[in-house]
Amino acid sequence: MAVPYDGGATWRERPVRDGRVSVRNPAAGRGVALRARVADRDGTTATVTVRDAYRGR
Repeated sequence: MAVPYDGGATWRERPVRDGRVSVRNPAAGRGVALRARVADRDGTTATVTVRDAYRGR
C-alpha cells in the first residue's frame, strides 16, 4: 500500500498489518490517493490506484 501526501508526486509505502493500513487524513478539502500492489501465489500481479479516495473535513 502506498499513499502520496503531495498530490501524487511522491508515493510513500505504508505497512499492511492484519489486513489493515493506517494513513494520515488529508487537510480539510484535500483528497488522498491510495495505491495497492497485490500478487497471488502464482506470481500474477496487479496494481490499483484510487485517486481522491476520500477527502478531509
